[in-house]
Formats: sequence, structure tokens, C-alpha cells
Amino acid sequence: MRVLMMGGTQFVGRYFTEELLKAGHEVTHFNRGKTNPGLFDQVETIVGDRNESLDAIGAREWDVVVDVNSYLLHQTERLNEVLSDSIQQFVYVSTISVYDQGDTQKLPEDGPLKTLPDGMGIDEPVTNENYGAYKVLCEEAVLKRWGDKATILRPGVIIGPNDHTDRFAYWPLRLSEGGEMAIPGDQDGAAITGLDVRDFAEFFGLCIERRLTGVYNVDKFRATFGDLRAAMRTFVAEIGVDVDEIEIPVDQMADMGAYRWTHLPSLLPPDASLGDTTKAVGAGLKERPLIDSMRDTWKWMQETGRGRPMKGGMDVEQEKEIIEKWRAGSV
Repeated sequence: MRVLMMGGTQFVGRYFTEELLKAGHEVTHFNRGKTNPGLFDQVETIVGDRNESLDAIGAREWDVVVDVNSYLLHQTERLNEVLSDSIQQFVYVSTISVYDQGDTQKLPEDGPLKTLPDGMGIDEPVTNENYGAYKVLCEEAVLKRWGDKATILRPGVIIGPNDHTDRFAYWPLRLSEGGEMAIPGDQDGAAITGLDVRDFAEFFGLCIERRLTGVYNVDKFRATFGDLRAAMRTFVAEIGVDVDEIEIPVDQMADMGAYRWTHLPSLLPPDASLGDTTKAVGAGLKERPLIDSMRDTWKWMQETGRGRPMKGGMDVEQEKEIIEKWRAGSV
């Protein structure tokens, strides 16, 4: 089939593209040509900015459209407007952040969704405050235009090789440094998010192959922070590094400036939501062990020289200070 993908060369789109090529589809990317240009010899690239002219897209017909990088309503609506009715399936990558409830409960696809905060417009810079609500607006526009041709994928955090966000990469890097490591000692039972990008891509491939439409939560479906810590211990044993875990209650870590999610990646803030993945699992979603994601992420980091400073996690001095304060009982 003729598949148009918006973006396609950074992280999620990169692995989606690989799945499409393996299945023998004819893939075209529409992007600015700035991130990993020439990554796929078999893929045609239409160079353009989705916030400007989309005439090059509208001049052609496509069987499937995949949108991995729309965050604002006008971006979704403008793409909808230029596409012809020849589209057989429209896949929109949304987010688990659309849900309007916290306490890390697992919400089904028909759970309550966020609305814009009072006084906020629909075209402001994307922030943590409006991200989920903006994605809801985009979802609504997709469903209105494409109806039963629409596939909405709501992922949690996606992890694995080539992840430029460092949301998971912090852990193998920190473990590789060895020594004393501050870590919450009271969160082993807490559910975490973090589906490997390759598992996400394989499920996406199933959606195309089987023409699965509707809304799907796509996330890690049975992992806890304790599972992550077990993977950490396996990892340090494999790479031959000694790590001394300094267990500190998570609330006391917060009192010292180390917060869930920001400084402790994968550990969700208390007001976050997870998606109930029952529907996606029934349709074929699978997940690999966390240790596999950790090993492969570390391999990629070594190959590319990725290291500190990281976008997520604690810096060296912050962690050292937290351990010193904890030992001194000054919290």
C-alpha cells in the first residue's frame, strides 16, 4: 500500500517505518529533512513544514496516512483537509496523557478525557499543562474526519534505542557509573510506564496488517518499579559494575529536590494515569522484558557516544548531595 508518514526519522516514526518496509509497503515521509536525512534509501521524502503548505501531499493519493507528530489542532485539521477520500486508514499517535484522572489507575479507552484549562487558547505553545488536552482535540478532529477508518494509538512512555528524550536512558547510564546510587526504597509495587519502541512498532504493524481501527491504549501492561530495579541489578552484573543502592523514601527524596518522573524516570507522579491495555493485548500487543530494553538502549548509547548531561534524571552533584543529606538526617 501507499503509506504517507508525517515525520518518520527520529524515534517512533523510525521504527514504524521499518515495520512498514518489512511488510512491503511503499512509504513516503513528509518532514523538514533535518533529522537523520537519508536514513532510509527505500523511502521517498517530501521535504516540507506541516505548518506551511501541504499542497505536495494533497496532490497525490494515499492508502494509509500515519501521523506521529501532530500536537496542535490546526496541524491535524490542515492535514485532514488536503487528504482525499481514497484514504483507507488514518493512524494517529496520541498519548496516555489524554486521561483526566490520576492516582495511576489504569483507565480504559472510554475513560474521562482532559479539557483545556479555563482561559487557554487552542494554539498556544505546548506545555505539560495543555499537552493532554491538545491531543484530545486532535483525536476528535481525526475521528470526525475519518470515522471508522481512524486508528488512535495512546502510548505511555516509549523507551528503547534511539530515544532522544533520555527518559529511560538515564538508568543504564547511571548504573554504568557505579558507586552509591540514590533510589526510592518504598516504590517497588508502583506501576510504571515504558513500552519498548519495537513492541509499539510491532503493534502498529498489526494495526495496518489487520486494519484495526478505533482507540487503543498501548503501554507496558504488567511492570512495576520493582521490576525495573530487578532489571537494573541484572544489568550491573552483566556489565561488571558495583552499585550500592541507597534506599530513600520517595517523599523524602522529593523534599530534597528529586521528583518522580523528572529526576526518577519511569516512576510516575501521583496524579498521572495509566492506560488499561486489555484491548490492545487482545489484539496482539506484546512486551519484551525490561532488561532487553536496558541492554539495547545502553548498546545504542555506547555506539553513539550519548552521555551526560542528560535531559532526565539527577545530575552527579544533586545525587551526591541527596545521599549526604540523607545520611546526616537533615531531611
